[in-house]
Amino acid sequence: LENEKVTMMFSIPLTYTKMNDYVKENNVAVKHHLRFAITGGNILTSDRKKEIEKNLNVKLLDSYGLTETTASVIMEYPNLKRKIGSIGKVISGSSVQLWDENGRELAPGQIGEIVVKTTGMMSGYFRDDFTQSASFTDGWFHTGDLGYQDIEGYFFIVDRRKDMIKTLGFAVSPSE
Repeated sequence: LENEKVTMMFSIPLTYTKMNDYVKENNVAVKHHLRFAITGGNILTSDRKKEIEKNLNVKLLDSYGLTETTASVIMEYPNLKRKIGSIGKVISGSSVQLWDENGRELAPGQIGEIVVKTTGMMSGYFRDDFTQSASFTDGWFHTGDLGYQDIEGYFFIVDRRKDMIKTLGFAVSPSE
């Protein structure tokens, strides 16, 4: 990072965790040109994120995207205020909504499935009509992730729809 003068880095949380552990265990000074580092694929706890930012001396920004969307669709912006637990706001060129189980858009604060529409999104699954029809509604891609948006437009991930457990007529998150 220091030799190549890298100014931005994108990786999974495990990479930053391993870098952080190395710095702590070896008591080395971190030298780099990073303005910020972007992470995706999983979410770090706010305490772990703060520790990594302190030890690596870099702002760590969460992002959210899928292979099917070909890029991130939600991201923490370096110049906007941060909210603990949020994955950020919708990126320009992307549309993100939260839907209930009947395909109706939900109001801020309500938990629903994250659905996405972007110009760079894939057009479908190769030779898999079943997955195709289950994953798209009127051009919107169903991510299978559950979340909510606050009144300021910040998104929060709650769980995976496929991981929900049905018991006594209720859908219960494994984390509950």
